Amino acid sequence: MYKKSRALIICEIAGEQYYDYLEVINELKTGTKLKLELESDNPYDSNAVALYFNDKKLGYLPRRNNEIISTLLSYGYDDILETFYYSKNENTVPQIIIKIKEKNIN
Repeated sequence: MYKKSRALIICEIAGEQYYDYLEVINELKTGTKLKLELESDNPYDSNAVALYFNDKKLGYLPRRNNEIISTLLSYGYDDILETFYYSKNENTVPQIIIKIKEKNIN
């Protein structure tokens, strides 16, 4: 049976060179869960969405990908999203995948 992908956005991490990404890079594996946090008071982008691994800020969603996620977070829909680290291999740009959680239908 065909199952539609739950991937909403697949993108790189923006600004990782300015935050804690390099400190935790060895702890990040494909499938590692990340946290999204809205930064509506960000002076550069009112739709800014930061990415966290534990308490370490990794960077941001790129501006071109953050509007819908920012809207969902601002309306309290963070519980429908799952965010994962993704890297094909060490020679590729690190990426994240934001998926819509699968609903349990009983």
